[in-house]
Amino acid sequence: MPVFPRHVPGSLVGIADPIIDVLGPLVPPADAQRARAALSRIDVLSAVSLGLEVVLPPFAPACDVSVLMPARRIPAFAEGCHESLTLLAESGGEDQSIWWELDTSSDDPAIGAFVRSTGTDATPLARRAAASRPDLVQAVNALVDVVTPYWQGEGRLIGFFPDRQPLPVAAALLPSFGLDAHAALRDLAPVVTASVDPDAALISHLSGYLDAIALAVGADAEGRTAVSWEGSFREREIAMSQDRWAPALQPSPVWGEAGESLASLLAVQGVHTFNSLPTIRLLSGIDHLKIGPGGRVKAYVGAHIVSPSYR
Repeated sequence: MPVFPRHVPGSLVGIADPIIDVLGPLVPPADAQRARAALSRIDVLSAVSLGLEVVLPPFAPACDVSVLMPARRIPAFAEGCHESLTLLAESGGEDQSIWWELDTSSDDPAIGAFVRSTGTDATPLARRAAASRPDLVQAVNALVDVVTPYWQGEGRLIGFFPDRQPLPVAAALLPSFGLDAHAALRDLAPVVTASVDPDAALISHLSGYLDAIALAVGADAEGRTAVSWEGSFREREIAMSQDRWAPALQPSPVWGEAGESLASLLAVQGVHTFNSLPTIRLLSGIDHLKIGPGGRVKAYVGAHIVSPSYR
């Protein structure tokens, strides 16, 4: 378990640093430095969650940052961001929150924002927010064309990176609530430009343990599209606190070289209480795993800040 400070730290850096230490070589030093700079002006209690997105071997290590914020709240690293992101965040309703992402694996990090809705369809909001950028509109339209047949249920996300190079990118998450994700993946694989292999052994392995499967779909301004597989638990905080990831992440040939990182990922799991604020618990661990085209595996790890009354 990461060694978190005994008292609530002055910024999210105090939460991120112990996790980065546990992840070790999965987080390149330059990426860690950019992550710290981005998180240094964000108060711990202003965010719902902190995430670090790391790439597993044999692919080159990389680490990006994300924070989950209430609607209409913009993290410090996104101040002065493109107006489309501001519109996306400030137009959200009470049932929505915003995932803010920063490509700290890049020398010139792009900023993205994604609306997470508990029921309301956020597609019209994404279209309106993107309207001032024709190239971004093209990316959003290409994305919507692909996901519309599967766009249902709670837990959907949609948003974009307006300034990602070389082209703007829009992305959406299709959760498995009311959706047969594997059937949808088989339908999408021949339609999109790039897809994870629906028959990948690692997908089959993880599907035997995880109960929340989703598809991540991306599109750029030239209409190129890609679909990835995501796996997690419906009760993610409980999975962190009860170490439910351990059976799925035991060493096995199915992991290939990615298996070298499993111990570090599992070591992030834990529950922490701050001496100076005992009414708050910090749950750290794995949020979800993502398998993309070419078999590239990413792990999303981080910390959720929750009330002790959570069950």
